[in-house]
Formats: sequence, C-alpha cells, structure tokens
Amino acid sequence: LSQLKKLESFILLDSGVSRVVYQGADFVLDFIHLRNLGLAIHMPRFPDQYRFPPNLAQIRLKYCRMEEDPMPILEKLL
Repeated sequence: LSQLKKLESFILLDSGVSRVVYQGADFVLDFIHLRNLGLAIHMPRFPDQYRFPPNLAQIRLKYCRMEEDPMPILEKLL
C-alpha cells in the first residue's frame, strides 16, 4: 500500500475472520491525495485530526466499535 501515493479512494473492510484490532488509521497517512476513506474495521481509538491526509473530503465509518466518541476529532476536519 505504501507505493500507492496517488490513491484517491480507499475502503478497508474487515470480514471479522482475522480478529485484528486496528490502533488508528495510521496506514492512510502516506496517501496525500486521498479524498474518500471508508473504514469498516474494529478500531477502538481514532487518530487526531492532524494525522489525516490534507485532501480528505469524505470519511465513512462502520462497525468500528470505538471506545471514545470520534466527533471531537471529526468536527475539526475540513
């Protein structure tokens, strides 16, 4: 994934088989052209607003089971 620098849309869907717990969306930091992000993964914490790509226009979250409310961070994004 790190070689896809010009990626504009990315959706990560965990089927539940892997039982992986993601510790934030750190893997999207290198995608400076990313405009659309969809996450359907178990992600207990949300990264702060400074860790998102600058061109991000849309975020879709589903099945994340976050332990903290992500709205204080999401409301700061452009």
